[in-house]
Amino acid sequence: MPPHQACSRSGPATPIQISSGATIDERYLEYAAHGGFNNQRRNLFHGLLMAHALNRVLLLPPALSHRAAPHYGQCPSHVAPPSAILERFEKAAVNAEKAASIKKPQDLPSASLQRLLNFTQVADLVAVADLGAVDTSSIASALVKYDCTNTIWTFASSNGGCRARDGWRARGACRCRDVSKTLGTVSQPLLRIGSTFKGFDTDPIRSTVWGARLQRATLTYTDPMLHVARHASSKFARNRNYVALHLRGGDGEFRRRFHQTVRNAFKELITSYLARRKKATAPEVLPVPLYVASDTSYRTSREFREGLARLAAVVRKEAGGASGEAITVSYLRKVVPDAQKAVVEASDTPQNGRLLAHAPDLDMHLDLLICAHALLGFGGTAGSSVSSSIRTLRKYHLSDERAVVNSLADH
Repeated sequence: MPPHQACSRSGPATPIQISSGATIDERYLEYAAHGGFNNQRRNLFHGLLMAHALNRVLLLPPALSHRAAPHYGQCPSHVAPPSAILERFEKAAVNAEKAASIKKPQDLPSASLQRLLNFTQVADLVAVADLGAVDTSSIASALVKYDCTNTIWTFASSNGGCRARDGWRARGACRCRDVSKTLGTVSQPLLRIGSTFKGFDTDPIRSTVWGARLQRATLTYTDPMLHVARHASSKFARNRNYVALHLRGGDGEFRRRFHQTVRNAFKELITSYLARRKKATAPEVLPVPLYVASDTSYRTSREFREGLARLAAVVRKEAGGASGEAITVSYLRKVVPDAQKAVVEASDTPQNGRLLAHAPDLDMHLDLLICAHALLGFGGTAGSSVSSSIRTLRKYHLSDERAVVNSLADH
């Protein structure tokens, strides 16, 4: 087994400073995402870190559908070379931008990440640009093959080294590399790498303020998305006082253990609901709204009905044994009958609305936001990256939502 190589740096690179009217001597970083959107979200976080470390403008690939997204770039990276990965994403980005000239909305393979997510709060740390808006064919590029089977990239390390992940070092294939040292010497205007999904050790910087800001940017949706989610939740719950449940079962892994998923999700939901009720001073108002986000049918599930009955019993007890209906169930199609139309109406211009409305998995994003806004509690699928993102969103945004709720109550 090769010796463990220490890698460290004195600190983060000087961030790009952006001011009104200022021009940047642009050097770009281009990467390829892959997999479902939450995997693409992790790609984005690592891409933001790399761009910050290398003082480059990050070219944002388009968001791709979970089902249509290529598996290029996954470990091992030889599934497709980085050049093939990036070529496909470049074409998808260009196709997304052409939607502005479409008179009638139609299905598109992609949509800009910059229209789906809000990066304004990290503009002082890293500059971003849409891949489809930059003619990369006219820029001299340096291609770096990113192979996550034998490389661990690090951003910074406070203890003089980095730790191996996922047993790679145990297989004798760990090589610890500092991003700023290994890629900072690339002088070409365009640095193109493959997927940043695996092989990137971010633990040393996750606790830093600026690292947390970059991570939060990957979970901060644009105003139209937030507006639709808030308006939808206000239809079935007053002041966001509802509980939410995410049940994943659409693929084989979760479908095989869907019944266990339902039981565990309700158990988690009841626990979080009771924790919230302990802090409440006002009596319970019945019925308590329950929002269910799911990629599969759940209404015929015996475990779901039993879990709903257990939750109803807990709610009645908290309400002092009140009788009557304890729980009302809502879902996306009930509160947002036409998600695309709602997003278009919430956008500043019809053109931007059409582009955002064709973001892949639009229903999933709205489900995620509505679950994140539930003040009374949340229960999610164990092992699901979507549920994990919802929990992170709740951590970051519930304090913001409480401020919104208080302002609405004042009016």
